[in-house]
Amino acid sequence: MFKLIIAIHVLVLVTIYADESGSDFYIISSSEKRTRRFNYVLAVSYNQPKLCPYAEWNANATTFANSSIIETIPRGIFINRKNNVYIAALGKRQIIIWLNDSQTESLILNVGHDPYSVFVTKSDDIYVEIADNCVQKWKLKTKESMWCGIFSSRCFGLFVDLNDSLYCSIESQHVVEKIPLNNLTNASKILVAGNYSVGSSSDMLNKPHGIFIDINFNLYVADCGNNRIQRFELGQKTGTTVVNNILNCPTGVILDSDNNLYIVDHFNRIVRSRESIFECLVGCTNEPGSTSSTLDNPFSLAFDSYGNIFVTDMNNNRIQKFTLISNSCSKYLHGKY
Repeated sequence: MFKLIIAIHVLVLVTIYADESGSDFYIISSSEKRTRRFNYVLAVSYNQPKLCPYAEWNANATTFANSSIIETIPRGIFINRKNNVYIAALGKRQIIIWLNDSQTESLILNVGHDPYSVFVTKSDDIYVEIADNCVQKWKLKTKESMWCGIFSSRCFGLFVDLNDSLYCSIESQHVVEKIPLNNLTNASKILVAGNYSVGSSSDMLNKPHGIFIDINFNLYVADCGNNRIQRFELGQKTGTTVVNNILNCPTGVILDSDNNLYIVDHFNRIVRSRESIFECLVGCTNEPGSTSSTLDNPFSLAFDSYGNIFVTDMNNNRIQKFTLISNSCSKYLHGKY
């Protein structure tokens, strides 16, 4: 006697997409919400790698750029999905650019002032913070300045969200402001977070530095003077503290694709916050140094498309690259049990 086994498969409509680099693929169901989220992910110009909970980086960095290239006091860094690296070289009054994974600098923008921060859109528009309360827009191909957005004071962090609004964190005024870019003839600054007075309540900031806006338009602020990371939902002036007490003047914050936070603690370390777990990744002795495993007053960080972390190591006048060496999601491969 034979038993007939019939396997019934349910066909689910899915679409497979690849990212711009062709290295990451996404399977999206017919759900409108997930499709919209995927479209937003493709729309961003910066890297948000998929990193497992037990991802590891080499504790010893390689120096991507030193003082012979960037001179002194590097501050802002941006890496787009093409792996172009943009450095705000404050000491040289330049934006120095490495194109397409190049190991040598490819282009230089002489901005004429001391740039603190830089952000690049998908159309390769470069927004550069300079003196006189101005954020300039530069075209990569022509290397020409096209526009100047006026904020209340100098920007310690810049970000352009998916609605084409340009955000500026202003240390001296204790606020974050934004300017809509879709109507520049009538563009004026809008207060997003803080109230122009220093404070530690949920609606106030104290020397904000780096900022990040996720695809849901939540604003994350490295609230340096309050030793915390604040999150502000779209349209809300009251923030929520997502990391506190264990930080010492955070100056940079970015998110990976799962919304885990990677934070520059200005006093010499890089940390990660995920699922209420706080981890030190780099500089865990918390002491300043100039070796390959230490930092001295780091200012900002960025991912490349491979998950490597680049850090502006300000007092050492260098850019450090910490290479991702493992991205396994299994805790058993890392001696956890």
